[in-house]
Amino acid sequence: MANYQETWVFPCNVKFFDVFKHFNDNRTVIWKRRGAVHNGDIVYIYVGAPYKEIRFKCHVVNESVDEATVEKNQYAIPKNATGNEHYLELELDKTFESNTFPLADLKEHDLGQVQIPARASRRLKAFLERGED
Repeated sequence: MANYQETWVFPCNVKFFDVFKHFNDNRTVIWKRRGAVHNGDIVYIYVGAPYKEIRFKCHVVNESVDEATVEKNQYAIPKNATGNEHYLELELDKTFESNTFPLADLKEHDLGQVQIPARASRRLKAFLERGED
C-alpha cells in the first residue's frame, strides 16, 4: 500500500456505462483497475463525449475486489475482457455541477490523454482541489 495518497483521473465512456444513472442509485462502483491504484487514493471520473468534463470525485475503498463481487457487478466487466483483469471499488465523495471541470480547463492544467486512467500532475491536482470549494 502506498505511503501517500495519489490522485487519479479515470475516463468513463457513457456509451458503454451510464455512470450518472449508476451513482443516482449507488454510492459505490466497481471499476477495472489499471496502474498502481491503492486504498485511499482519490479518483476523479472524467466523463467523455458528449459531456467532456470531470463530474465525480471518489476514493478507493478496495484496491483488490474479489471475483465473486465482480460477478455480481457485471457492468464492470468489459466486453473484450480476457479474464486477467483486476478490479477495484470506488466510493462516491462528490458530484460536480456541469461545467465545473470542462475539458478545455483541464487541458490548461496539465490533463493529458483521457483514454486511460492516469495520475494527476501536481498542477492538475491543485486545480481540482481549488475548484471543489
